[in-house]
Amino acid sequence: MFLKLINSLFVLFFSFGAFAADYVVIVNSSTGVSSASKSDVKSFFIGNSKKVAGKTMTGAFLKGDTSAAKSFFAEIVGMTPPKFELMWVKKELSGSGVGPKKKNSSTEMINFIAGKSNGIGFIESSAKAEAEGNSSVTVLNLN
Repeated sequence: MFLKLINSLFVLFFSFGAFAADYVVIVNSSTGVSSASKSDVKSFFIGNSKKVAGKTMTGAFLKGDTSAAKSFFAEIVGMTPPKFELMWVKKELSGSGVGPKKKNSSTEMINFIAGKSNGIGFIESSAKAEAEGNSSVTVLNLN
């Protein structure tokens, strides 16, 4: 029993560790934001705050079957992508908020953020160079 518990914790620890490099958070460069706390980002995405690093934001997220979405929601938000989407459906139906927009790819996300002066979202880490090549997008440093 004890060995099963240790094995499970080992798998869980290394699974979450593997997520860390699967996504990067991006914002529109006009926000002037270059870094934010993970707790600010979480509060924004779960609807507890409309601000990240003191700036009012408009959010978007990648569809849940991407490795970036699975990683972001596990590490930052603390839930699975389906639970996140269900949470927002409930909030929208109750009138307590409007959720972030869903995007199908990192390229679509980068284009959305570039065109939204207060945009925030996340992309696959493999698309980081594409985001950095867009002068309207800043890769956010999370702390």
